[in-house]
Formats: sequence, C-alpha cells, structure tokens
Amino acid sequence: MYRWPIGLFRIALFDIHLVRCFLMFTAVALLASVKPSDAALLLAGGGSTTPEMVRTFIQAIGGPDQPILVVPLMRERADEAGRQSADFLRENGAKNVDVFLEVEYRPLDQAATRARFLRAKGLWLPGGDQGLFMQRLGSSFAKDLFQLAHRRGISVFGTSAGAMLMSDPMIDGWEDDTRPKRSPGLGLIPVLVDTHYRERERQGRLRFAFENWNSHTRALGLSEGEWILWQGGRVRQSSGRPEWLTHTTEVTSATRAWRSTRMGR
Repeated sequence: MYRWPIGLFRIALFDIHLVRCFLMFTAVALLASVKPSDAALLLAGGGSTTPEMVRTFIQAIGGPDQPILVVPLMRERADEAGRQSADFLRENGAKNVDVFLEVEYRPLDQAATRARFLRAKGLWLPGGDQGLFMQRLGSSFAKDLFQLAHRRGISVFGTSAGAMLMSDPMIDGWEDDTRPKRSPGLGLIPVLVDTHYRERERQGRLRFAFENWNSHTRALGLSEGEWILWQGGRVRQSSGRPEWLTHTTEVTSATRAWRSTRMGR
C-alpha cells in the first residue's frame, strides 16, 4: 500500500486550507458587495396615493425607465387592483410597469416568482388585507423573497396594508375587541407600523402592540397622506406629521387607558 510522504501530505493540507480561506473571503466579498442601503422603502399611511409619492419612488429607484412590479396580492380582485395601480404609475411618469397577476400565484411557482421579482427595480404594494397577501405567497417564502430583493438593491413602496407588511411581526387586524392580531411580516424595517393612524383612531392599537409584543424599539403611526422614505437605516424624507413611539412611561399609561375603555379601533 502506497503511503504519502509526510512533506507532500502537509503541502496538501496547506493547499486545502488556502482554498477554504479563498472561498471564505470570496463569500464575504460578495456579501459586502450587496448594499442594503442602496434600496429604499417608501411607507405611506393610506388614503389617496399622491403624485408626489410616485415621483419620490421613481427617483429612489433610479428614474422612470426602471422596471416596477405591482404586487396586489392583498386585494380580493387582485388583477383589477394591480392594473389600476399600474395605470396610476404610468400617468405619473413611470414607463416600465408590470403587474404580478393571479395566474402567477395560483398555483405558486416559487422559482419563477423569485426570478420575476428580482428582475424589478421597484416593488409596489397597494393597500388591502396584509394577512391575505401573506397567505397567498406563504409567510416564510414572502419574507425570504422580499428580504433577498431588498438586499439586492430593489426598493419597495407600500401604502396602508402594504406599509404594515414591512414590519415583522406586523399588526394584522384584530384578535378580539381589545387586542391587535400579531402575524409574521416581511421584516424589511426595524419598526412596528400602523396606518390610517388618526383617521381610524389607531393610536391605542399601535401603543398596545408596541408595548406588549416587545418586538421593536420604535413604532410608527402614519395617517392618510403621510409618508416616509427609509434608506440606510434612517428616514431620508418624510411628509406630514408621522408619529414615532419609543418605550416610555407615557406610552404605558396611554395603553392602559385605551385598553380599559376599548378605544382606538
């Protein structure tokens, strides 16, 4: 039986070690080349989407020729809602808009869906039912898909339910008369989000979820017409008077008062 000389054996081990180091540093370099800060999140509080929001989003993705994919899965009549969003985007300057249609997720082909999303430069999430959105894509796949897209520099617009989806966990309607429902979200922003904030008196709901879930260090209430542009871990632009919450004694007392009177629905 042939035995390798000790010298050759040591050289082989050294070569293997060099290859492993090379692969490790290559992987690190590839990860470093993906800059999450290049991608923006535009969160709006619901109501009418304004031309200003569209213009801000188009600028964030690099101009009107960049591809935008409308993903209207939070609406019962998704295709109709998607076409309306696409028409509105085109009316306000977007030149390369497509819609993720119902036939593409019934049944869902994950590989084809992933490829479709990653060809876009911007993903557009209208309002509706955030729970329905996650149900149609599958919560685990949806979260992985959107986080991958965002890491690859794809920006996301969301209004109403579309904005609330960006938290994880997210507020998903009501568990009962006193408790908001907690559900998995996309986890794109480290902030708990509620929308239609003042119009539907959701101050108490957001405060209760923020205090009792202990899932975020900040919470954001967006009223209709208000929006923020989040990029690089902070707010770059905003419109209106978004309300930010942090963990304070004032929040605790407000939550107790709201829960005792069952207000804020």
